[in-house]
Amino acid sequence: MSTTKTEVTIFEGERPTHTPDGKPIPAEWIIMNAPRPLLGQLEWRGDFGHGVFYVALDPNDQPYTDGFMLRNRQLDAYLCKWVTLEQMREAVLAYYAPDSDEREMQLLRDADPREIRQMFSSIPK
Repeated sequence: MSTTKTEVTIFEGERPTHTPDGKPIPAEWIIMNAPRPLLGQLEWRGDFGHGVFYVALDPNDQPYTDGFMLRNRQLDAYLCKWVTLEQMREAVLAYYAPDSDEREMQLLRDADPREIRQMFSSIPK
């Protein structure tokens, strides 16, 4: 197995449950995104993330999924993760809490969504 790190694309909102043409995406399936076509059990084009090509991979369909994952990583695919604004806010608070006093923490809790998104994007993933 390769030890190459797989990058992650983070999207705001809820994880999709269906492709744009209505095919269901099971919750346990892995979703990847790239600037070129990928291999997987379910493929579609969508909004630009790291590219417009998406695949969903069934983790129980071995050895195919392992092979798809390896080839997709070679094709510069990123794993996809969805987070809500509230999850972003919680991550920002947890990241800055050790170095912040109560006044600074209150400012973070009261930050508007634009500021939360900006702070979240600067947190090491």
